[in-house]
Amino acid sequence: SRSMFHRLMPRTARVLQAELGGRYDVVEFFRFNALGGNTRHNTPFLFGGAGTRGDVTNRLWLQQLMQKMGYVNAVASDHFKATAVAHELEPYCHHVLAFREMFAPSKAFRNEAGDRFNFVSPDLKDHCLGGRLPFTYVFEYMRSFFSAYPNTSRFGYIHLNDGHNENPWSLEPLDAELGLFLEDMARHDPAIVLLADHGLPYGYWSLTPTGEQEVKNSLLVMAFPKARLSASQTAALRHNSQALVTPHDVYRTIATMPGSLGDLM
Repeated sequence: SRSMFHRLMPRTARVLQAELGGRYDVVEFFRFNALGGNTRHNTPFLFGGAGTRGDVTNRLWLQQLMQKMGYVNAVASDHFKATAVAHELEPYCHHVLAFREMFAPSKAFRNEAGDRFNFVSPDLKDHCLGGRLPFTYVFEYMRSFFSAYPNTSRFGYIHLNDGHNENPWSLEPLDAELGLFLEDMARHDPAIVLLADHGLPYGYWSLTPTGEQEVKNSLLVMAFPKARLSASQTAALRHNSQALVTPHDVYRTIATMPGSLGDLM
């Protein structure tokens, strides 16, 4: 959720508040609203636009659109299948780094839709791979991808499952690195979209008014290199930062701007 991001990832929040060293226009959307309490309720619309959730044939996927525009696409994830649209996106990605599930199963939880989950925090040693946390490989891979295509339009997509559990410890080491990673990637001047598709939907607490807000009010931050957008586009983003927006709006925004976006991550 947006509030959990500010509670548990203060270093990254400060980097964004400083506008990535003053090089970016950074807009946080305060009323970004998830369409449901699970990834499969959100990502098909985030990456494929309007339509029924199970419709995979009549969508124009963002990666497909970018490929048609001449972009080179890459995805890096610690759990790619958790995107709920992995099979649909992969044909349009030139490079894919994906780990299998990096979470040890334990007791099950239910969200407000009755879905059962086994995503829970393992011990730190069980979460590591070769003595390193999975997101370090993901960041390393994305750095390599952007460096490998210096003269080509690039679309890099990172999916991290570190916050998808009932114990927030895994966000603390991520917070130590994510802001540094974003500052490092800013030298390539990509447009950056940082979001969580939903908040924590576990347990009966998620059915309370406060819990429902945690589930629905997800993080959404858009950052553009200064002067990349027109004055009217920047003004519209800042105006809509206080409007109720959903994954549908994120899709339409990106899908209608590829000519002015430049590189995207």
